[in-house]
Amino acid sequence: MENKKLKMENYYQNPICYEEDEIDLRELFKIIVKYKKFISVFVVVVTFLAGVYAFLVTPIYQVKGLLEIGSYKSSLLDNPQSLKTKLDVIFIKQEENIENKKNWIETISIPKHSKEFLEIVSEGFSNQLAKDKLNQVVKYIQDKHKEIIDDIKKGFLDIGFVTKKNIEVNLAKWKEDELVVFSNKPLPRVLELDDLREYKIICREENSSTREFIREQFDRFNLNCDDLNVVSIVHNSTALKYTILNSNEQFVSIISKVVIEEKLKTKRLYFSKLKGVSLKRKIYIAYKDESSEIQALINFLKN
Repeated sequence: MENKKLKMENYYQNPICYEEDEIDLRELFKIIVKYKKFISVFVVVVTFLAGVYAFLVTPIYQVKGLLEIGSYKSSLLDNPQSLKTKLDVIFIKQEENIENKKNWIETISIPKHSKEFLEIVSEGFSNQLAKDKLNQVVKYIQDKHKEIIDDIKKGFLDIGFVTKKNIEVNLAKWKEDELVVFSNKPLPRVLELDDLREYKIICREENSSTREFIREQFDRFNLNCDDLNVVSIVHNSTALKYTILNSNEQFVSIISKVVIEEKLKTKRLYFSKLKGVSLKRKIYIAYKDESSEIQALINFLKN
């Protein structure tokens, strides 16, 4: 009997715990009921704002294309890295500040496992706009490559000027060229290499003979072009000269002194030399055929 009595006492003690839990749930429910208007309004407002945002924000569409670089007689018409750099400048950097753009090029890259392709990603406020921008880049490349092929077929590239001797054409020594540091603002007559770090630099594109020559000279002094404050890249000496010439703020670059000679005389451009660094190089006349006409032209150029 005593055991039964103890069991009954334990039985009546246990409901106290359940009763406490039940009271907690009731209190929680009361709180929810008390603030039900606030909760309802909050849910409605958040849902409404999310709907407005989704309605007002214009969706962005992305198109990705894999472009094979053209070739002629098994030779690529363009260096992949050089072409990528050129497209980056024309279709990305030069369009950065355009307002109210409807389409644009997001990235241009060279796939890891193929050096004959470019991967181009374009974006726009519609699928068609994104496609149009991608097609604009494709057309630009096609037109440039067509010009190269036409020039080859017509023989317009029978003669040219190079600074490298390791090419498979005939070469004739022409003259010695000197590269100088130049700017649209006055410079000291002589600069230390480390002084270049203080200026905004505009460079020639990767793989250009000028940039490779400068890199070779700088490597002797453990200075890397990439360590400088490079703000832009251009693809030929004429573009480099006029980019700096027409700028309001000061920019600095390295160029053949012959190219800027006239502007130096009128003091529209200024030049400086690098202390202890020789930037002299030889220029060669490159030609394919040893015809009498070509030889006559070479003799004329030499004289």
